[in-house]
Amino acid sequence: SNRYIITLFLGANDQSSDSQGVPPSEYEANILSIISNLRSQIKSFHPHLETPPTIILITPGPVDSTKWPTRSTSKSLQYASILSSISSTHNLPLITLTSLPLTSLSDGLHFGPSANEYLFSKIQSTIRNLRPDLSPDDDDEGRPTVKMHMPYWGSLVG
Repeated sequence: SNRYIITLFLGANDQSSDSQGVPPSEYEANILSIISNLRSQIKSFHPHLETPPTIILITPGPVDSTKWPTRSTSKSLQYASILSSISSTHNLPLITLTSLPLTSLSDGLHFGPSANEYLFSKIQSTIRNLRPDLSPDDDDEGRPTVKMHMPYWGSLVG
């Protein structure tokens, strides 16, 4: 069974107008290349897999441009639109974060606790909907329901 789930969460630095940034067309080409490379590398290491890995695309979040003048929410929206198009074309799930409130950011760009909790819940629900066999939920005793390859950490402590 294919147990690979990959998240691609790129774009906050790519959209920058300084030396870190890449033009939208290059960003799109890079995302498509990453998707292709992930699929081919996993297939080469695990030729028995019948289906490709589940790849979840995650858009960049909003930006407070008063704190990060080389970035903006309008650029985030542009890069999110690119991911939305790739998601539709390649039938990949998409988590959109551009509508998060600026107050959920710790410094105007990076996620604070509420934004991280929101993203975590969106990833969980996406996995739950797409791959119920890999449900990220815990059982009644707080142990993960997905078969683990190593001992549960709680069984190793005190």
